[in-house]
Amino acid sequence: EKVKGAEQSNRRNLLILLDNSGSMEESPPRGTAGEQFKSKWAAALWAVKDVVKDVPKDDNLALYVFNGRNAQQVVALGLDNREVILAELDKLRSDQGTPLCGAIRDCADALFVQYQRQLGYGEFRLIVVTDGAQQDGNDRELSESVKYATRKRIQTFTVGFCTSDNHPLRRLTAYSAAKSAAELKASLRQALSEIDIDDTALPEGK
Repeated sequence: EKVKGAEQSNRRNLLILLDNSGSMEESPPRGTAGEQFKSKWAAALWAVKDVVKDVPKDDNLALYVFNGRNAQQVVALGLDNREVILAELDKLRSDQGTPLCGAIRDCADALFVQYQRQLGYGEFRLIVVTDGAQQDGNDRELSESVKYATRKRIQTFTVGFCTSDNHPLRRLTAYSAAKSAAELKASLRQALSEIDIDDTALPEGK
């Protein structure tokens, strides 16, 4: 069904989903080259803010966070919103809970609205930044959430910040492990770049 104001466009659409749970307030593990930051959250903010400034002006960008209250839109998809995103990042405070399954679905829905507006043309990418496993379902339910996004033509890329080696998103999405703030920034830059994600790393949307 055609949505109001829809028109063909090849615009790129990038949505950053940032883990805002209580565990992000923990200190980075020793030996991770992130010890100059008092918390993983501080390191993540530094990385996200630095990368956001360099996102091409012709790309739509959005910021969501997820915590005990599920996914929350901080700044909607838009072109001229980089300064707004930077300002809103400074206002964020962490909360308990890691409802990752629901957050992925919510963000996929938000990107799919734009997919419909662009008549299916363009690129739609969800970048998840998290330090832990989901608390709102098992691995099967997380897999179903990623497949839900794939069926809606959303590419999902995960940056695992100081996560375990067996994090389920390692096998479910295009995945990059980051053990330091510098690695987190580099992984984010790659996820937001114009280089296509390797589709072989994505699950079948069936």
